[in-house]
Order: sequence, then structure tokens, then C-alpha cells
Amino acid sequence: MANCTTPFTIYRNGTSIGNNSVVNSGVSSYNFSFLRTDTQNYSYIYNESEFRVNQVTPTLTKYLNQADSNFNGIYPIGVNASGHTNFGTLVMTRNSTNIISQNNVNTSLAAGYYDFTFSVTGNTNISNVADQHLYATINRNETICGVYFNATSPITYPATFIVYTNCTSVYTLYRNGTTINNATTINAGAGYYNLTVQRTDTANYTYITTVNSLQ
Repeated sequence: MANCTTPFTIYRNGTSIGNNSVVNSGVSSYNFSFLRTDTQNYSYIYNESEFRVNQVTPTLTKYLNQADSNFNGIYPIGVNASGHTNFGTLVMTRNSTNIISQNNVNTSLAAGYYDFTFSVTGNTNISNVADQHLYATINRNETICGVYFNATSPITYPATFIVYTNCTSVYTLYRNGTTINNATTINAGAGYYNLTVQRTDTANYTYITTVNSLQ
């Protein structure tokens, strides 16, 4: 903007522009010069100034389950990783796998250790934001998967008993190596019975196999 009261021309990097022009050309150094048209009657006929536009630095926010801190949980549990930036392109990875499509989505993860990385990719006008990390540890579930009876060993024929499990995940229940249903009534006569329950999921639980017996 020029405050000249006689005719003049303003130049930006050598190109004439109008007074009060809005410059929206991005990050750069701009040379603005002023030239008065009447060079005979005025002594102050020329001036120039340099103006620099720098890159904007984005603000990056990151959360695991609504907290900017590492997360510890017990399987099964959801992990919500979320990030936001006011400029540039948000990048989110989990153990180096892109998860931008899961931004602010509850995700069920297996037991293990997870590195969540957040960053911003900029451009000519926006600076990059380097990797920032949050870590999640999902511990194996220690819930007991037991096998139980409704009677106390030993019992006397022709008494029967019921075998059952309190397992809350997928399992298989065995009687002497043969698969049976939960809450099965055993009435096969005198003998020694080996009852076993085995979880299907061996990765996320600590109690995998439980054995009990009755005769």
C-alpha cells in the first residue's frame, strides 16, 4: 500500500500491481517498489521494500483412547487412535502400517506392543511435522478357563455328575479325549474320568488348558 498523493506505480518483483493489492502467492520473498510518475516536481520519487512470507507450522494433536499418553489394557479391549492437524496432511501408522482410515475408530487389537506414529506432511507453504509416538500395550487375559463338576469325587454308581466350564472365549471340552458339550451329564458308569477344557485362542490368554478328574 502506498500513501502517495500523486500518480504512481507499485511493482511486485518487477510486475505492476494495484494499490492495496492482496498478495496470496505463498511462501517467498517479495520485492515491492514504488515509482512516482512526476519525477520533475518531487524529490521523493522511488522507494522499495522486501517482504518475506514464511511456511506455516501445523499444530498436531494425538490421542490414544482420548488421552495424549501411552495406553495399557487387557485383551479384549478396543484402542482408539486419533490425530488432527490444522494444516497439511495427517499421517498415522501403527507398527509402520498406515491406519489413517481408522482415525478415531475403536479397533480391537490382539495382545502385543504397538507403536502409533503421528506426523504431518506439508508442502511449499506448510512445514512438515516430524514423527511423534504413542505406545499401547495389550496384555494377555489371565481369566481362568476352568473345568468343574456339580459333585465331589469320588461318587458311587449309579450316581451321575455334570461337567461344565466357565470359559468366556471359544473352547473345546473333552471327556477322556472325546469332545463333549458344556454342562454335559456324565452317566457312563463306574470309572475314572479325565475332563479337559482347552481354549481355541492361545495368543491372547494365559490360561489355555485346564484338566480335572473324577471317579
